[in-house]
Amino acid sequence: MVLQVEELKMVLQVEESMVLQVEESKMVLQIEELKMVLQIEESMVLQIEESKMVLQVEESMALQVEESMVLQIEESMVLQIKELKMVLQIEESKMVLQIEELKMVLQIEESKMVLQVEESMVLQIKESKMVLQEESKMVLQIEESKMVLQIEESKMVLQIEESKMVLQIEESKMVLQMEELKMVLQIEESMVLQIEESKMVLQVEESMALQIKELKMVLQIEESKMVLQIEESKMVLQIEELKMVLQVEESMVLQIKELKMVLQIEESKMVLQVEESMVLQIKESKMVLQIEESKMVLQIEELKVL
Repeated sequence: MVLQVEELKMVLQVEESMVLQVEESKMVLQIEELKMVLQIEESMVLQIEESKMVLQVEESMALQVEESMVLQIEESMVLQIKELKMVLQIEESKMVLQIEELKMVLQIEESKMVLQVEESMVLQIKESKMVLQEESKMVLQIEESKMVLQIEESKMVLQIEESKMVLQIEESKMVLQMEELKMVLQIEESMVLQIEESKMVLQVEESMALQIKELKMVLQIEESKMVLQIEESKMVLQIEELKMVLQVEESMVLQIKELKMVLQIEESKMVLQVEESMVLQIKESKMVLQIEESKMVLQIEELKVL
């Protein structure tokens, strides 16, 4: 128990020291902020003192002008007006510089805020990217399957085209054979005309043989067409099965896209909230700038009146 009490005391001492360090750092920060405020106030006081000195110089010069009113009234007034104009230009340039400095400070603060927001958004986007990587893997697998299906479909189409070409070649060969047979028939008919009586029997047999050959060719063409139709029906069935698989995969892709849209909507909402807060801060800073500019314009107007 004594050891536990000692350990608790040590822990309490460490925590007290950490609390003291935190308090000291807070005090140091407050002192730094007070120093910055004091420096700004000192600069403002110096500017006010400079304007007072200018006013005192102008008052002394006015008194001198009143004392020597005889001949130098016009020249002194012109000189004083020129000096006042120069002083006013200097004051205006100083105030413009101050306004520009304030604007630069505001722009820096805005850029800092934007950077912080972008960092938070980058973290959110990284988290969403981790989720999207898994989805992209699924999409890649689906795309690969689609590519494989497209390749299979193209192969099947090529096979169909090749079979059609083979059929066309076979038909052209058969047509050539038919033409050759017709030419032979024409030649034989001319010879038959010369030897009609002796070769009537041969002509009948040849015509029968030709008819039989033509029937055989027609049967071969019909068989090849039937084979082609069967092959095409098989390929159509395979294509339909592939389409069904594609539809299932497309439904999965649509679900993934919906998830992506939901993520994008959430990100846009977060961005809008951050942008609204930044817009409010910028509006407040602009209001402060407008107040400062109006104050400076009033000071310039007062100086001009003087």
